[in-house]
Amino acid sequence: PVAGGRAMHPQIVIGDHPCDVYMVALEQCHDATLWNRFTGACNDQKAELDRCLRANKKDKVKASVKQAREKRQRWEEVCREHGVDTTIPSTPEPK
Repeated sequence: PVAGGRAMHPQIVIGDHPCDVYMVALEQCHDATLWNRFTGACNDQKAELDRCLRANKKDKVKASVKQAREKRQRWEEVCREHGVDTTIPSTPEPK
């Protein structure tokens, strides 16, 4: 799908992705016969690809959270060195 002349997601380059084996398997299954797409003959390949993509996303999120926590810790250390308070003030209760 193209929105405003640009693709919504970048194309995945086969060979550069950890799930490319599953992508190729699904593509080959779909290309074998058109009937495979409509009868669910490729559902096993699709399920394997989905599992791989989910695991890949989970790993990326985990790495991103770890990096953000490390960055936050370094920021707090620098603030402490300079005597800056990093606590978030509590919001008053609404009346």
